[in-house]
Amino acid sequence: MLALACLGLASSLLLKPDSTVVPMEITDGRAVVAVTIHGRPFRLAVETGSPNVRLSTAATGDLGLKRSGTAYGETTFALDSLRIGDVLLTGLEISSGDELARLGVDGVLGLDAYEDYLVTVDYPAARLVLSRGTLPEPDGNEVLRVVRVGAFVGVEVDMGGVTEIGVVDTQGGMSFQALPEVADRLTFRAPLQVVGRAVVGGGDPVEVRGARLAGDLRIGRHAFSSPRIAVHPLPADIPSKVTIGLRALRHFAVTLDQQAMRVRFTRPGTAPITD
Repeated sequence: MLALACLGLASSLLLKPDSTVVPMEITDGRAVVAVTIHGRPFRLAVETGSPNVRLSTAATGDLGLKRSGTAYGETTFALDSLRIGDVLLTGLEISSGDELARLGVDGVLGLDAYEDYLVTVDYPAARLVLSRGTLPEPDGNEVLRVVRVGAFVGVEVDMGGVTEIGVVDTQGGMSFQALPEVADRLTFRAPLQVVGRAVVGGGDPVEVRGARLAGDLRIGRHAFSSPRIAVHPLPADIPSKVTIGLRALRHFAVTLDQQAMRVRFTRPGTAPITD
C-alpha cells in the first residue's frame, strides 16, 4: 500500500539494546507486528511503501494525540513514544487516515520508523529484526543499491530486458505492478486482460489488467520465471513506475539500510521463483 502522505518526517530514536527481534503475524502475505504506543498495545503493518508512521483515525483519537502541524495538506500529530520489542522510538510526528481499515490493522510502520536502523523483514522466518550497522557494498547479486523514488525506496529490476526502478512495497498486494506506459515497453506471453479492480493509497478503484511476462524478471541474482504483471495507473502523488509487492517479497528476508542506501535480498536456493 503506497501511502498518499509523502511527509518524510524525521524521528528521534533511542535503542536499548542495539537490536531487537519480534515475531511477525503474516496474514495473506501481509506482515503485522505488535507494538506499544504510549503504553497501549496496537497492531501495525510493516510498511516500506509509506514514508511515515500512519495511524487510523480511531487510534489517533483513542490516544488523544495533539495536532503538531501540517504537511502536504495533511494534519500531523505528535507521538511521544512507540515501542517495537526493545526499540523505543520517541519524538515521532505521524499522520492519520481511514484507508488503513481495509488492512484490519491500527496503522502502518513507515520508513521513518526504521531510518536509523537496519530493518530486516524476514518473511520465511516470520520475524522483524532491527539492529545497528550497515550493509556491505552493493555486489549486484544480493546487496543492491537503493534509489529514492520520491519519498519511497526502490531498486533496479530487469523485466525481460527492460530496466526500471521498482519501489519496494511490503504492503503492496500483488507480486509486480507497472504503469501502462511501462507495460507498453514489455513483452507478454499473451495480450493484457482485465483481471479486476484495485484501490491504491485510499483512492478510487482503478481497472487492473494483467498478463505473464515473456521472460524472467530479475532482482539482482534472483529470477522470477515469467511472473504475472499487474498493470494499472497510480495516483498522481505516487511517483512509482514499477512496484515490487508482498507476493514477490514473501520469498525473501529483505534488509533495508536507509543510511547507506542499500538493500539485501536473501533466500535459500538459486532456482527461478515460480508463482
